[in-house]
Amino acid sequence: MSKKAFGSAAIVGLALMDAGSAMAGPPPAPYDWTGFYIGAEGGGAWQKINYSNGVVGSVSPGSFIAGGYGGYNYQFSNGFVVGAEGRLDFTNLNETFGSLNTRTNWMASVGGRIGYSVNGFLPYVGVSGVVSELTQTFTGGVPVSVGRTGWMFNAGVEVRLGNFLNPGADYSALRNWSVRAEYRRANFGKADTFGDLRTKLVSDVFVFGFSTKIDKYTLRA
Repeated sequence: MSKKAFGSAAIVGLALMDAGSAMAGPPPAPYDWTGFYIGAEGGGAWQKINYSNGVVGSVSPGSFIAGGYGGYNYQFSNGFVVGAEGRLDFTNLNETFGSLNTRTNWMASVGGRIGYSVNGFLPYVGVSGVVSELTQTFTGGVPVSVGRTGWMFNAGVEVRLGNFLNPGADYSALRNWSVRAEYRRANFGKADTFGDLRTKLVSDVFVFGFSTKIDKYTLRA
């Protein structure tokens, strides 16, 4: 091939590449976590129950847990994300120790979280207030229920669903959907039931969840 023919072929090749790039359009904008969202979750829960003053000992029951969550995120230009989130989960943490049965059926929490977004990945930590209800029954007796309040620490990572297919692509049907894995530790402190029975309760939860942003309610400053 002559130098002139080679040069012409190179020019044509560059022109085709430019045309292809123009047809493909600009790359999708980085994912922005700002907006309201709702989601569902499920996983496992475990409780450490310590008894004293009348019944002495401890148990560690485990069960499923499932429920929903929702909140609002705001992403700053430097990549940091702050948000507020509420959760309501149902479980069946039920354990019998001697003649005493202890049951927890639900947990609810509200708090804040902070994270840092990297290419659609959002690792985060948070702190929440948590409330639950503890029901205790001695064999043949009348159930006694006590409201439990405490603090909860949570940490996890959330990923937009499109990242699992192609991190650089903008899948319009999946762009606002995300999945997460999260660990929570809730400390409810001590509470008295039946007058002299004291129960200390700590819960560990691990859940997987999925959520979607609600774009029509998205706010920007």
